[in-house]
Amino acid sequence: MEESKTDAILLLNGSESTSNFLYMTGFTSGVFEGTPLLLKESSSMLFANSLEYEIAKKEAPEYIKVIKVKTRKELDRQLAHYAEGKLLGYDGKALSVSAYKNIKKAVKPKSTIDVSSI
Repeated sequence: MEESKTDAILLLNGSESTSNFLYMTGFTSGVFEGTPLLLKESSSMLFANSLEYEIAKKEAPEYIKVIKVKTRKELDRQLAHYAEGKLLGYDGKALSVSAYKNIKKAVKPKSTIDVSSI
């Protein structure tokens, strides 16, 4: 985060496993399609659906807090709680335009920056 000069970085696992997401989580099982991982300097949160919550709790490194979300609305609320008003980095190589627009609408970051080159 120091290099990207962001307050937080949001990684979203795509329909095909995204290397940055897998690297940061260390997951070896589960699909986690569309699962967001929010990295902050002081803490990191993974927002898992009900189907993959137990796998995430079991496999996530201790620095990642796993939060169970049941609906899209609840996910948006949680992301906004942790990232609203922040300078938010994202992986532009792995994030679709529609996902980017949805995140900006839900989270309302102060600003966004593509950190994929970092």
